[in-house]
Amino acid sequence: MTKLERVERTLVCEPTDRVPVVDKIRNDAALRYYTGEPVRIATGFATVCRAMDRLLDLFINIRLPERARRWLGEDGRERQTYRWTTWVVERKFESMRSLVAELEAEIGRLRAWRPDAAYVAAYREEFLRPFAYMRSDDPPVRTFGSLGTLNELHSLCGLEQFCYLNADHPDLVAAWLDARTEMAVAHVHAIAPLGLSPVAHHAEDIAFKTATLFSPAMLRAMLFPRLKRIVDAWHAYAIKVQFHSDGYLLDILDDLLACGFDGLHPIEPIAGMDPGELRRRVGRRMFLCGGIDVSQLLPFGTVAEVRAACERAIAEAAPGYFIGSSTEMHAEVPLRNVRVVYETPFRLAGLAAPGPGLRVSARR
Repeated sequence: MTKLERVERTLVCEPTDRVPVVDKIRNDAALRYYTGEPVRIATGFATVCRAMDRLLDLFINIRLPERARRWLGEDGRERQTYRWTTWVVERKFESMRSLVAELEAEIGRLRAWRPDAAYVAAYREEFLRPFAYMRSDDPPVRTFGSLGTLNELHSLCGLEQFCYLNADHPDLVAAWLDARTEMAVAHVHAIAPLGLSPVAHHAEDIAFKTATLFSPAMLRAMLFPRLKRIVDAWHAYAIKVQFHSDGYLLDILDDLLACGFDGLHPIEPIAGMDPGELRRRVGRRMFLCGGIDVSQLLPFGTVAEVRAACERAIAEAAPGYFIGSSTEMHAEVPLRNVRVVYETPFRLAGLAAPGPGLRVSARR
């Protein structure tokens, strides 16, 4: 079974020869072990791509190791980058008045946006670039990227300032979300005909570990009707759509199903999102991605504990389950536990697992 065949069957919860693997690999030790290459800034893209080629059936995006730096983005926000991580240091809006003015201008830009031929060509080129560095004849599948809505707005404003904005200027928030949704739908109609993938990844970080960031009622009014339009656009091209949000999502699980989402990522056990329980709740209506806790289990657990979690997730959530970390395989996870996650599906299926890269010693 090829990776594409394995992915396509898992998307519709059909049995496969082994459980497929999905992840975001941001772990120097794992990259070096599986490629035999040192992880350098200058050659990091090639190294990450070759590791994904060996380990993954499905991948979402690529993050590269970067030098530590502090920099100003095009949106005027100051950011700090350190190796695999970038975060916002300062937001540019000194007052509600300046934020409102910026969003009014932004709405105009969003409404005027059109995905022309150059946009489509650039998307296709960027989408295919990783495959030029992959050496196998059976590369992993990459998801289409879907444009976020509410996540983009509260990230732009900062969560506290967004809450004030929504209380004082709800019509402006609605207008921005409508314009962004139109852009997201136009994006789908522009790139979906390229036929590059059977699945799209739509991210809206809307939860923390005990509840959603906003009330379910607020999300039902503000977010879900707009998400349904985006999902419907993808479905018009027979493309499945997985929803991404960290945190606890059980209170809105039925809403996500009503939007038409076909899959869920990344499934945080520490936030009460258990792969087996999710499978019991959704049946075959959703494929599931992730589910191996990277907050506590993978960084601090024993090999036996990680193996037990992987075996349980596969037993209870497959078919229709992509095994992987509960968001990204970050640098604090020891190699021994990384290997358990990526090699367990092969072992359970009686298949040879990926071994060390050619230029690295097999010493553990």
